[in-house]
Amino acid sequence: MRHKWDLRIHLLFIVAVLAAVFGFQPEKWLKAEIVVGPVEVYKVEHQREEPLRTSKWTEYEISKVLQSITSMRASSYRQLPESYLLFKFERDIILDHDAVPFPVKQMIVTLPDNQWDQPDMLLLNAQGQWIVYDTSHPLSMLTRDYR
Repeated sequence: MRHKWDLRIHLLFIVAVLAAVFGFQPEKWLKAEIVVGPVEVYKVEHQREEPLRTSKWTEYEISKVLQSITSMRASSYRQLPESYLLFKFERDIILDHDAVPFPVKQMIVTLPDNQWDQPDMLLLNAQGQWIVYDTSHPLSMLTRDYR
């Protein structure tokens, strides 16, 4: 008589073999309409940049954020905060949105001091001004990964 664990072990083994044969690549499941490509991420505190590791998940989340822009909130940001995440794109990102009529090369997501405050998303325009945008996709996924 077989024990109930024998069936589970056999099933797990079969799934592992199928994943090995057909290739287990979860990053292929992360599809987005805006392809940002390679991105450099920096945590900036008191104007010092610390490079951080990136992943396909980061590219996917950035893509979702850019795709979810709803409107421009402020025409320019007076002074950058003490701490934020800086995203530098390898190539210009062209968005099909009236509120963003310029190619995007850099993006900032602020890191609020208070956990109850929402982060802001800023894009650098061609004149070197940081513009604040509202998004329907939460920015907390990016800030959570890089706190």
